[in-house]
Amino acid sequence: MEQKRKSSWMEPLFSLLSSRKYTIFLSILLLMMMIFSGIGLVIHRSVQGLLVEELRYTAVNTAVTAASFIEADIEPYVALTEADGYEEGAYDAHYHENMQRIFREIRKETNVAFIYTMKRVSEDTVQYLLDGEDPESDLFSPLGTTEEIDAYQKEVFSGKGTVSTEMLLWEGWGKYITGHAPIKDQNEKVIGFVGVDIGTMTVWNLMRRVDKVITAVAFFIILLVTVYTYKIIEDRSNAYNEDYLTKLYSRRHHDRQLEVHIRKVRRRGGELSVMMIDVDDFKKINDYYGHEAGDRMLKYVAGVIRKNLRKTDISSRIGGDEFNIILPGTSLEDTRKVAARILSELEERQDELKVSVSIGVAKWEESMDSSVLTKTADQAMYKAKESGRNQVQVIQEYC
Repeated sequence: MEQKRKSSWMEPLFSLLSSRKYTIFLSILLLMMMIFSGIGLVIHRSVQGLLVEELRYTAVNTAVTAASFIEADIEPYVALTEADGYEEGAYDAHYHENMQRIFREIRKETNVAFIYTMKRVSEDTVQYLLDGEDPESDLFSPLGTTEEIDAYQKEVFSGKGTVSTEMLLWEGWGKYITGHAPIKDQNEKVIGFVGVDIGTMTVWNLMRRVDKVITAVAFFIILLVTVYTYKIIEDRSNAYNEDYLTKLYSRRHHDRQLEVHIRKVRRRGGELSVMMIDVDDFKKINDYYGHEAGDRMLKYVAGVIRKNLRKTDISSRIGGDEFNIILPGTSLEDTRKVAARILSELEERQDELKVSVSIGVAKWEESMDSSVLTKTADQAMYKAKESGRNQVQVIQEYC
């Protein structure tokens, strides 16, 4: 047998990547990833929308709770709103400091970005009274700090009740979801409001957790669907490629593989042989013993063929009682020896139903295509039949 050329360490990898099974599996996997990426994006956006709605509710609820706490002891807060200025002695500093501390605790426990109260000082201006931010922070708004009123704050002062926003970019502050709750005096007059801001980092941190869950679930589903789909395709393919009776390959698979192996030897060099096997007097077996006996005979012959081949050889049932074998990297002489072993084992069968086969062997040559190589092996097989059956005939040269 001709020595095979040494292949590089990359060849098995290229072989795997170019294999039909790998290509099918990868194609299904990529398709599933595209489909579920779209689904995952829709889920992500839906969850984000629900999360924003939940955070809007949280912002408003926190503001309402803080406003209710202030209204439970409203007189000191009313005095704070009515103070003419906020110099030392102009307001109840003890009350203010105590409420500042409480707001800082609320902010810490609820993990909101900001919590504060404001009063309206003019048509276009509001003023900070309480701020839960750390006094050492650059973001802290001291008592009496003013800023321009916005549309949402105007709604609160107009008596519309609680107000919440989507995720908005507040100039100079950043992106926040904001909830406002009115603070009312004993006469139910709105004298200020509690504002609660929840920042984008809260949304992003929660969405990262959600995305991890979505990704994990999607990966599991993608893998499951890919494997299941691949199994269906592979089973369907096997049904086409496998002979239902003998479990050898079908003619369809044989024809395709012969083309593939001819291309390989043309490209890489080496040898390729083909063996054609036909059961002798099979019609008489069917007529005399019945079709069930004929089927058992074919299964037996297929088993002997399979037993005497390598894993790299491809054995197929191409017709009623005809078998064809592709032997890559095998010389004509070595193929003839394989054929002789098959004949010998069939002759040793200890059964009243004797079986013999005629075998034709041919070697691929440069000028041959698959049809010519098959025809040459077929001619060798008919030569075996014409020479008395139960033998091997070899076509030495193709003319």
